[in-house]
Amino acid sequence: MLTLYDYLPSRNAWKVRQLLHHLQRPFRQVLVSIFEGEGRSPAFLRINPSGRVPAIELEDGRTLAESNAILAYSPTARPTSPPRPTTAHGCTSGCRSSRSRWNR
Repeated sequence: MLTLYDYLPSRNAWKVRQLLHHLQRPFRQVLVSIFEGEGRSPAFLRINPSGRVPAIELEDGRTLAESNAILAYSPTARPTSPPRPTTAHGCTSGCRSSRSRWNR
């Protein structure tokens, strides 16, 4: 199961939570108290060397940080999504406009 390293007041983390809920992607949430220094702990710095949230740990152990990078990755990583027609650039119909809406 995907793990989301999160800080609830973070708007960037909120974007990722909303996308995961929208995709119906189950995830485990780990709260990181950034103002109490948890983002600078050696354990969290192994997840995200910049010490910021959000970050995700994938099922295979790889990690991905920065909300826009997570948003760009997530729509293509839904294991149960049906195949959709793609454009000449390999992007599913409407995914670019949909994804760019989340990146603001």
